[in-house]
Amino acid sequence: KTHRAVVPRNLAESFLDMKFPDVSDVVINLGSNVQPISPNKNGLALIFEPISHKQATINAKKKAIAAGGMSLVIPAAVSNIPGYSNMTIYNNNGLSSSLSKAATDAHWNSNKKRDGKVVTVRVYTLDEILDWIPNKIPIKYLKTDIQGYDFLVVSKTNSEKFNRIESLMTEAYMVESSYKGVRNNVCDDWV
Repeated sequence: KTHRAVVPRNLAESFLDMKFPDVSDVVINLGSNVQPISPNKNGLALIFEPISHKQATINAKKKAIAAGGMSLVIPAAVSNIPGYSNMTIYNNNGLSSSLSKAATDAHWNSNKKRDGKVVTVRVYTLDEILDWIPNKIPIKYLKTDIQGYDFLVVSKTNSEKFNRIESLMTEAYMVESSYKGVRNNVCDDWV
């Protein structure tokens, strides 16, 4: 059974249209689960989490207050094609949820009570996200942990837009992907 998560198209855009008053810089977290990154002092953390967004919001607010910045948790996934897509929930708190199915059965994806539920989620591209941020605002950091889609998202992003990002931390695999149909190998794809 598929459940549709309703995310208004202009949720994030409406907030970001305020032209970032008093924002010194931006950090972006794709796939935070319940542990989002902190903003810099006077900065903004844009956090994308389609499954655990309620707990991520609580944790992001705590980190933003402690850091003296702001955070916005956007309940959406990120891939190379915008729109809506099915996401399969795996692991505790949806920790290993992905737009792709698991490649093999393992401890993190085979608990029938917990794993395998499919929900429809809003999907943005990194190009769209970067377009929301005015050019005058530095993008200090991009962290990705998007279950095999990391290389696809980064490699399909317009290079001129991507070059605005000062630092990148990404998940990559040393072995075959845990998910069907994705490439994210550190040697074959990233190097």
